[in-house]
This record gives sequence, structure tokens and C-alpha cells, in this order.
Amino acid sequence: MAKLHMVDTGLACHLLGISKTQQLLVSSFYGGLLKSFVVMECFQHMAWAEESMKIYHFRDKRKNEVDIVLKQDDGYLTGIEVKASSTIREADFSGLRKFAEFTGGKFKNGIILYSGSRVLPFGGEGKPFFAVPISMLWL
Repeated sequence: MAKLHMVDTGLACHLLGISKTQQLLVSSFYGGLLKSFVVMECFQHMAWAEESMKIYHFRDKRKNEVDIVLKQDDGYLTGIEVKASSTIREADFSGLRKFAEFTGGKFKNGIILYSGSRVLPFGGEGKPFFAVPISMLWL
């Protein structure tokens, strides 16, 4: 299923009248802008990565969703959720778990990018799930 993202989140903030960090953090647009920002970062990383990938979005008939799906050349899939939160709960992985179920053996791992500071493992059903700080995108 197609999904639209604003390529320039700085321009989006300007058009929304958001000029200060605190305005952004309390804005109802924060989550969507953060997702768009991360999607654009993924495209940038894909441009220089040694392995080529394709990027998708997942949503099933029951509205289970995964923000970003990276498909490797060998067909393996990584699901990425973006959360504008500094805490993560087991329930936050529900969309990734449904995606893992749907894709079967092609599922490689599930990641939630969040505004916390630690990498947190969330196992279950033999599938690797992790909460990873968004800041790791630039390390």
C-alpha cells in the first residue's frame, strides 16, 4: 500500500509554523514528521550502502501497519517502526509481529526506532525484535 512522506521535513515545519524545538515536540504533527524524516534518512543510507535494498510500507486488511519495510536483494525483510516516544512497551511491537507472521520465513528482524538512549531486545516466537535509539542512524 502506498504512503506519502514529506521529503523535506524542515520545509514541512516551516509551512506548519513550527520554528522551535519545543513547538515540534508538543505538535500533533511530531510523529508524522519524525516518520517522514526517518524514511528520508533510510533513502540516504540506501544510496551509499554496499547492499541494495528496496523500501516499502506494510498495512494489511486489519490495519496492522509497519512504517518502513526494507527488502534485501535476497528477499529478506526488515520491519521498522518509528515511535516519537522515549519508552517502549511490548505492545508497541504488535504491527511488527503481525508483519513477521505474514511474511513467514522471509522475515529477518523487527526494529522500533525511538527517542530513548538504549538498545533494548524484545524477543518472542523465535523472532529478533529490538528497540533502537533513533540517534543510531548517525553512528
